[in-house]
Amino acid sequence: MSDPVDQALEGIRVIELAGPEGEWCGKLFADMGADVIKVEPPQGAASRNIGPFVADVPDGERSLFFWHYNTSKRSVTLDIETEEGRRLLRRLIERADVFLETLPPGRAAALGLGYESLSARNPRLVHVALTPFGQTGPYVDAGYQTTDLVTMALGGPMQSCGYSLEDGDLPPVRPGPYHSYHTGSHYAFIAALAALWERENSGQGQYIDVSAHAALAVTVEFASTNWEYERATIRRQTGRHAGRQPTARTQHLCADGKYVNLSLPFNQDAWHKLLAVLREKGIDLDLDVEALADPQRRFALGSTILDVLEVMTSTMTSEELFHLGQSIGLTWGAVRRPEDWLDDPHAAARGFFVEVEQPEIGRTLRYPGAPYKFLGSPWRLRRRAPALGQDNQDVYGELGLAPADLTALREASVI
Repeated sequence: MSDPVDQALEGIRVIELAGPEGEWCGKLFADMGADVIKVEPPQGAASRNIGPFVADVPDGERSLFFWHYNTSKRSVTLDIETEEGRRLLRRLIERADVFLETLPPGRAAALGLGYESLSARNPRLVHVALTPFGQTGPYVDAGYQTTDLVTMALGGPMQSCGYSLEDGDLPPVRPGPYHSYHTGSHYAFIAALAALWERENSGQGQYIDVSAHAALAVTVEFASTNWEYERATIRRQTGRHAGRQPTARTQHLCADGKYVNLSLPFNQDAWHKLLAVLREKGIDLDLDVEALADPQRRFALGSTILDVLEVMTSTMTSEELFHLGQSIGLTWGAVRRPEDWLDDPHAAARGFFVEVEQPEIGRTLRYPGAPYKFLGSPWRLRRRAPALGQDNQDVYGELGLAPADLTALREASVI
């Protein structure tokens, strides 16, 4: 994986003292070229115990979760509960651009790792603290605890995700596991980049208090807008955006047992092409009438038209309908399973998936790549996730520690 071209974040060093909720942020830095040093306790990060595992063998060095979220990083072990461990960590942070941590509110300061003391020795440091509720506020004062599921519920997205009243008024559902970790990490990454940019002018770093709860609250589509402006609430709708008024059902079962998302054409050219397709298939059913020539009228009668289209979905596969609709200018799409992505020709043509050598198991694994392509300073997955403490010698060697020093620290359970 040699890289002859500089990456965008080369020269930036990040010290990551983060749990699963912040590892995605560190990965975004690392795969864009930053030197991310992941600090783990001597027994390993908690995410090493999250499955699935290679060949279903639970082992800290076989966690696919850990491998995915920690590519391109280096790993050192360090017990921050010891004074010597904290002293070493402070020395690492003195040489860093970013300190990313997910400690409980107030814990960093209690350990002597607060921004005030760290910035006194490294004024250019950007200190990013990512927590469920931020560092201050009533929930923090009361010691409220949370999980990915609870953060999703409190942040708002869950209230908009689920099923329509017509489908049984079922309870809200969450989009997927670790959604809050990704959302919080995205905002932490964006905030850190903004602070690094600002540092170019001021010469000073700063402290950034990121709340996953707040990050989710600003990613609820129209719910907040409707309430803030008109005190109106929105309703969940199966397989489509939540809204104030019910909209036409868009997901339809196909002949292969999968679903396709259908939409109605506002464009007149696409509407006439759709009518031609229906006539060709013998599914006219009186749609080619004056009343439906008006786009607004078509949307008002959307459910009636989509019911007619369901005759076609019952005889075609979801992929056939996806490509048919797109060929006549309709925003139709197959509802795919995650594994369907592996065979997507468009993803393959763009080089989305990358092969990563995994010497532990003697073969390569396919990893998802980046959704963006840089022509001048590319994203690159430089190496697989590190083994526990794999980089102790190199990283601590930079601090002047000799192998004998590391042996002594290891025997004292500091590293």
